[in-house]
Amino acid sequence: MQKFVPWLQGEFCKNNLQITMNKVFRITPKRVKRSNGQVLTPDMSITVTTKSHTTTPFYNGAVEIKEQYMRMYQFDYKKACCSANDFEFEKLD
Repeated sequence: MQKFVPWLQGEFCKNNLQITMNKVFRITPKRVKRSNGQVLTPDMSITVTTKSHTTTPFYNGAVEIKEQYMRMYQFDYKKACCSANDFEFEKLD
């Protein structure tokens, strides 16, 4: 039997409660970067909510970051050969 705890957010998985703890980060580029026709500037900051509890937003290949940059700025993170070293981030929680 599965227990429901209303004050916890989560989803049930085969009689175990998996609690999903999202984290919110503000990500800002450190400097201007020009690569493969893509331009990244320090004023292109984004706010990202990760799908799991983590200390860094780059934990899963930066999937959420790639999606947010494409959605907001039409900037292709992968095409510009970006890495975690190109950004500063701060936890907003």
